[in-house]
Parts: sequence; C-alpha cells; structure tokens
Amino acid sequence: MDTNFTVATLKANNKKNIIDYIYNNKEVTPQEISEDLNLSRPTVANNLKECLQEKVIYQKGNAESTGGRKAKRYFFNNLGKITIGLEILSNRYEIVAVDLYLEMLKYEKVIYPFSHTESYYEHVCDSVNQFIESLQTMKENILGVGIALQGLISSDGEKVIYGKILNCTGLNISEFSSRIPFPCTFNHDAESAANEELWLDPKLDNAVFFNIRDNLSGAAIIHGKFFRGGDLKSGIFEHMTLIPNGLWKKGLCQYILFYQCPS
Repeated sequence: MDTNFTVATLKANNKKNIIDYIYNNKEVTPQEISEDLNLSRPTVANNLKECLQEKVIYQKGNAESTGGRKAKRYFFNNLGKITIGLEILSNRYEIVAVDLYLEMLKYEKVIYPFSHTESYYEHVCDSVNQFIESLQTMKENILGVGIALQGLISSDGEKVIYGKILNCTGLNISEFSSRIPFPCTFNHDAESAANEELWLDPKLDNAVFFNIRDNLSGAAIIHGKFFRGGDLKSGIFEHMTLIPNGLWKKGLCQYILFYQCPS
C-alpha cells in the first residue's frame, strides 16, 4: 500500500469535509468543527490556517464565552468566486452575477432582438464585459460565463446543434469566448435552471424539471445528475401543441414547475 497516497488522500478528505461543513453552516467555531466531524483540534487548526491563506474562508469576531477563552468564528467566503449567467432570448438578453451561495449580486435585462450576426455578438459581449467590470472584483474571482439558450447544445458546451427558436443552429462558443476574457460555455436553458436546484440540494436524486417561461423546456435528473440521453434530447418537452389554437396568457409563463420522482 502506498502510505504517502493514503495520508495525502486523508488530508484532502479532511480539508474537503471542513470546507463543506463551514459552507453548510455558514459560521462555525473550531470546537464545533472538531466535535461534529470527529477531528483533532490540531487537524482543524492546520486546515483552517490553509483555508484562510487560500481565502476560502475568513475569520471575524468571537463566539460567546462559556467561561474560558472566547472561540474565534469562521465564515465561508461566498464572494471568493462569482459566476456570470447570460440568457439569450428572441427579444432580449439577461445578465446575472451570483456568489457561491447562489445569492444574486446583480441583474440586468436588456431589450435587444436576437440576430445571428457579428454586430449582435459584439453588442452582447460588450454588455457582459461592462457588467463584470461594474462588480469591482478581481478577475481571478470570476469563474466564467454560462450562456443559456433555447436549443440543443453539444456535449462539450461549445456548439448549438439545434437552435430552431433563435435560428442559430451551428452557433459556436467562439463568438463569445473570443470577446469575453473568461471561460464561456453554452447550456440548454432548462438545464441551467435545474442546475440551481442541484446546487441548492445536493441530495436531490431523481426529478423532472419543467421550465415554463417564454417557451416550455425541461430537464431530467437521474441519480443527482442530468440525464442527457444518447442524442442529447433527454428532458426535451418543448415544441408540443397542448391545445390547438388555445389561449396563451403571458402571466402564466413566469413560473417554474419542479417534480421530484420517487426513488
């Protein structure tokens, strides 16, 4: 057995468990970590020191005294990384910034009709760059830009393989990555929304997600992961006529249906 590998794995697991614990509890003391994770105080102290240096967490204030020395309180650094979301719709685009708790930091909606042209992509990318600049955060804090579209996306997130609604089949991520100085990737709009549910509830196992907005779309979640299917069409509930010539009220579009399947 490789002893070094075993020790390194144990240390990595301890650190991950400590970070997860702080993330889920938001603010903790070293004693709480030690007791709840059954770790020695030196192990906790060393990992906290590392996490502070890496700016994963920060220390602020002390806990109430129980008779002895006041324990320091540690918090998860939710602003350590920020994700940018861009959703492109036929008559507008929307930009959002969220922290590691998925709390919205800023949101913008711009009325600007979609067109599969260089000028359109330049306009949108300029907006995204200005939006990021306005956040006044360091570049290394930006994880990247996720671009949600009403269409089928290639498995590597780099190409729209079917984009009938926006008439953008064949659109390549390079139209954005060449103009935005951060990693960019395409996502099917419903999968982007369902991903939020997975992030907020890691224990989510099986579910069907319906996203009813300007158009109907959906995603299937099996064993905590998106099920894409052999031809990337899993969970595609759109393009169906429910009631021929039926009345469609815009007020009914702005909500999300979520159904968790029995295990």
